[in-house]
Amino acid sequence: MGQPKGLPNSYTLLHIAAYRGDPSICKYVISCGVKVDAKDSFGRTPLYYAARHNSRYLLKCFEKTGADISVLDKLIPNWQ
Repeated sequence: MGQPKGLPNSYTLLHIAAYRGDPSICKYVISCGVKVDAKDSFGRTPLYYAARHNSRYLLKCFEKTGADISVLDKLIPNWQ
């Protein structure tokens, strides 16, 4: 299948699901114990990719699971 375009190395399945905006996969992967604040080789978390694609539903999901949402105010004003 290869690496998805737009994603750097050291990404997790949660990075990919957030990048694609897939809430069901995000929820499943989080339930399996993947770290929500895992960083890829650019230091970006899955939350970054959800914010980049303006997936407010995923942002709320990440907030509920304990992701560090402090960066969102810089990325998306009035995201809440």
